[in-house]
Amino acid sequence: MLRPGALLFLLVCCGDVSDPAEDGNPDGCDRDADGYDGAACGGPDCNDLDSAINPAALEAEQWDVEVVTEGTITSVAVTVGTDDVVHALYGYVEDSVDKLGHAYTEGDTWATEVINDVQNVGGYATVVMDADGALHSAVHNASTRELQHVTNARGAWTTEVVDTTLGAGVQPSIAVGADGTLHISSFVDATLDLRYAVGDAGGWSTETVTDVDESGRYSVVFATASGPEIAYLQTVAGVSSLLYGRPEGATWDSEVVFPGSAIASPGHALSGQLDAEGAVQIAYWDPLAQDVSHVTNASGAWSWQRIDRGAFPSLVVDAERRIHVSYYDGPTHAVRYAVLAEGSWTIDTVEDSENTGQKSALAVDENGVHVILYQSAGLGVLQHAFLSHKDGIDDDCDGEEW
Repeated sequence: MLRPGALLFLLVCCGDVSDPAEDGNPDGCDRDADGYDGAACGGPDCNDLDSAINPAALEAEQWDVEVVTEGTITSVAVTVGTDDVVHALYGYVEDSVDKLGHAYTEGDTWATEVINDVQNVGGYATVVMDADGALHSAVHNASTRELQHVTNARGAWTTEVVDTTLGAGVQPSIAVGADGTLHISSFVDATLDLRYAVGDAGGWSTETVTDVDESGRYSVVFATASGPEIAYLQTVAGVSSLLYGRPEGATWDSEVVFPGSAIASPGHALSGQLDAEGAVQIAYWDPLAQDVSHVTNASGAWSWQRIDRGAFPSLVVDAERRIHVSYYDGPTHAVRYAVLAEGSWTIDTVEDSENTGQKSALAVDENGVHVILYQSAGLGVLQHAFLSHKDGIDDDCDGEEW
C-alpha cells in the first residue's frame, strides 16, 4: 500500500515510469529509434529526438553523383532555368560523327534528345538561356568549318550560319545581353584570329577583333551594360598572355591583364561571367604552373589569385556574388569544386574515382550546385553531380554544422 504522497513523488521525480521495452527502447537510450544511443547515455547520437540525425546520416551538403547518359562525350555546357530544370548541351561521337545532344531533368530523372546527328558540331558545346527561357548555343561545324547558332527559341531546334569565315567558330563563347542580343567570340583556326559576332532578330554581323599572331584560341565574351567585351588568350613568340578587349569605334582596344613569361602561361581554358554588380569574374588554367587561378576587376583594377592545382576550370557567380569554380586535378584524378566567399576559397572534392571526368561544366541555382562532368578520354559516360546548400544542422554528428 502506497503512503500518502508516494504517487505524487513518483510522478514528480521519475516522470514516465512505463516499461521502455514496450516501444523497442529497453534502456531508454535510443529515444528516436534510429539505432544509435543518445549522448546522455554516452552514445554517438547528437540529437536523440530526430531519427534523421545520427552518425550514419548524410550531410545536407554532400555530392550526389548520377549518370545522365552514356556515350563517347566530347564537350559539355550547362545552365539551369527558372523552373529548376537543368539543361546540358553535349557533344558525343557516334558512327564517326561528333553529334550534339541536349539532356535535361524531368523531376528526378534525365531525358535526352538529339539536336544534330548529321554533322560534326559537338566539339565545343556552349549554352546560355535568354529571358524567355530559350536555349542558345554557339557551335563550330567541323564539317563546313564555320560558326553556327543553334536554338530552341521557336520550340524545335533550329540552326543558322553566323560566320562563314573559313575555320571560324573554334572554342566559341556565347553571352546574351539584357535586351536579348546574342554575342559570340570564337577562334579562327585557319588564320589564328579572334572573331566577334553579334545577332538579333535582324540577323548577324561579324568582325575580326585582332589578328596579332595567335589570338583567341580561348576566349570569353561578356555582354556588359556598355557593350560587348572579350577576355582572350594571345600567344606571341611562344609566350601566352591574358588580354581584355573592348570596342573603340570601328576597332577593338585591348589591354594586358596578365602577361606571360617563362614560368607563367595565363589565359588557357578560360571561363567567366559578370557578377550582379557588373564586375568581370574569370577563371583560367595555366599549363606551365599546372594550376587554376581567378582574375577580377571588381575593385576597379585587375587582381589575381591562385585557386588550386588543376586544369580546365568552369566558373559561375551566384546572386550573392560568390564565385564557384569546378576543375580537374590530374595527379589525383579528382574533379574539385572551389567557392570564394568572404575573401577565402573553400575547396571540396566532387568525385575522385579514376577516370571520372577531366572536363566539367558548372551551374548554380537557388537549390544548390550542379556539376556536369565527363572523361575526355571518352570512357562512355556523362555524369551529374549535385551539391545542396548548407542548412546549419550537424546531420551526421561529426561536430560540424552544415
